[in-house]
Amino acid sequence: MNPRAHDDLTKQCEEEKEKFSEFEKSEVKMREDLKHAKNKAKKLDKTVETERKKVGDGFLLMLYVALIKDAMPVSFRSALFTSYILTIFKQ
Repeated sequence: MNPRAHDDLTKQCEEEKEKFSEFEKSEVKMREDLKHAKNKAKKLDKTVETERKKVGDGFLLMLYVALIKDAMPVSFRSALFTSYILTIFKQ
């Protein structure tokens, strides 16, 4: 192998290592964000269950909507809201 081809391959290898390193960093951040979101969802569920035991469903519905307002994207909120309403009326 000639020296120039070797240098080109070495340079390309280093560039790919840097790209992979950046990818690993972004993956770690995404995993941490996902873990945080799951923990937050568990905490919200626990809060809702505690409040359900304390008060009636009308107040709980307002609390639940207030809790999930900032915790989830709009599409998830509307799906959860609909699911929760159906759950209340089935009881």
